[in-house]
Amino acid sequence: MPTGAHLFELPNKIGLSEGQYFTVQGIYRGWALFGIALFGAAIADLALVVLLRRQHVASRWAIVAPVAMLATLAIFFVWTFPTN
Repeated sequence: MPTGAHLFELPNKIGLSEGQYFTVQGIYRGWALFGIALFGAAIADLALVVLLRRQHVASRWAIVAPVAMLATLAIFFVWTFPTN
């Protein structure tokens, strides 16, 4: 629920000056490293796709998981990471 956390902190951050805002944002330094675990999860999902390749319905859903996960990583590194 990280997105929810950002949503609920917005009322407290919206009135901060630029300097104060960037000071507060410093608490997120290092969090990007948790993205490394997502690459391992994507690899595990791809292994699941290989294991389920003969089960058509299950393999289709198994393909959705790593694609969605890699899409969120792409969105994060293209827009969120540079902003932070």
